[in-house]
Amino acid sequence: MKKSLPLIFLCSVSLTACSPFQTTEIQQEEATPTKYAATSSNVLYLHEQVGTRSGNDAYSSITRNGNVVVDFYADWCPPCRQLSPVINQVAKQFPQITFLKVDVDQFRNIFDPIRNSYKAKGIPTLVFYQNGKVVHHLSGFRPKAAFENILKTVY
Repeated sequence: MKKSLPLIFLCSVSLTACSPFQTTEIQQEEATPTKYAATSSNVLYLHEQVGTRSGNDAYSSITRNGNVVVDFYADWCPPCRQLSPVINQVAKQFPQITFLKVDVDQFRNIFDPIRNSYKAKGIPTLVFYQNGKVVHHLSGFRPKAAFENILKTVY
């Protein structure tokens, strides 16, 4: 008589950060692009700000003055898609802060130096600027309450 052994499958899924440096297959439903319509006037998308200037020029111009939080994201990244509505909600509570969203697939030339400077291992990566100087950075998803606390601490 054959003995049957129970099969146990273990898997681990991390929703804290995605690595934009690995090629992975994306299911069709996950490939749905992020909504670009900002829900608040202080949420900007870099690709909408470029116009006739380069992405680097637009990025520098936006981050040069005031308090700016840059969200490096990708449409295919689940934690990035979780963070996007959190940013839109929090932006309404912090009108003195500009939230700049930068798609790493479109602006890799901006993200790569940031990634290397701050040893960001994945996305989403948030970089906090105050008058052109980086004052804080972090990678991975944060719930709304934690994100609000970080903003209160940094600014």
